[in-house]
Amino acid sequence: MKAIEAIIGRIENIIETHMSLVYLGKEFVLKITKPVDLGFVDYRTLEKRIETARKTATIDLAYCPDLGSRVIEIDGEPAILMRRFDSSKGLDRLYDQEGVTIAHGYQIGQGFAKAHKRARTSKEISEVAYQCIAGNWEELFFVTKDIAQAIGRTITEEEYIEIQKEVRIFIKENDLSFRERRDNGSFKQCHGDGHAGNMFVEDDKVKVFDGIGFKDEFSYMDPISDLAFPIMDAIVRGKREIADAIKTSYLEGRPEDAKAVQKLLDFYICYRAFVKGQVSTMIANTAEGEAQEVLLKEARNYYNLAVEYLPRRKE
Repeated sequence: MKAIEAIIGRIENIIETHMSLVYLGKEFVLKITKPVDLGFVDYRTLEKRIETARKTATIDLAYCPDLGSRVIEIDGEPAILMRRFDSSKGLDRLYDQEGVTIAHGYQIGQGFAKAHKRARTSKEISEVAYQCIAGNWEELFFVTKDIAQAIGRTITEEEYIEIQKEVRIFIKENDLSFRERRDNGSFKQCHGDGHAGNMFVEDDKVKVFDGIGFKDEFSYMDPISDLAFPIMDAIVRGKREIADAIKTSYLEGRPEDAKAVQKLLDFYICYRAFVKGQVSTMIANTAEGEAQEVLLKEARNYYNLAVEYLPRRKE
């Protein structure tokens, strides 16, 4: 603790998650990854914790450079140090308070466009991202059915079968487009988790933080999939005008991707909604009473949105 306080001053609070310990000081935040094996990620080696910290800080700098995220060493452990912000200005709270405006939507789109322009790409990123288009969906189908046991509770069997069928067809029929985006460097290291809980407003400007650095399969992607997350998040909250503002401002910043956005955005919105439906179902499985009912309803809303944005074949 003394080593941490020497960096951030008096510790005001400690937040523990499955993956990390977050120490809150008056002006700074320090995040340390725990040496745990969670199945889908394994942090037991120091090398993996260093790699994860570096990737996370790199992503955060791309999306919100003025937080100053950087990796430092604390007693031999890598830690991410960043400036603290006012958590009461989190976008999820502001949504609940009807405090998110169309202007904020434009800022989100602009911010993602700028971040995607400077985001890193490589042959490895491109190939991983391409393989994950189908791979992540197949994992979702398996987990939704066999682990989350969502079918019949938060998504009907008919909806599950329809989504599974149409998604597989869409990926197959658009494989050439996906390959072209892979080969021309369109796939990049993105934020990967751009929902309202990872955004805040400061000086009336929306800022994004806490990108996914712990698993390449969740951050190496098509930027349009990254864009789809905040758009889906606004739609499910009943804020379609804000979703439209995000899309419009993004296209103003990246007009070169307009055709691809037109072709692929609904597919990725469907994906983002399906993921959230599964996650909410799995959390509900560990909850009880009223809390469980709220989560089950939330999951159904996400799955309903996935059905709405499913890119079906035209008869």
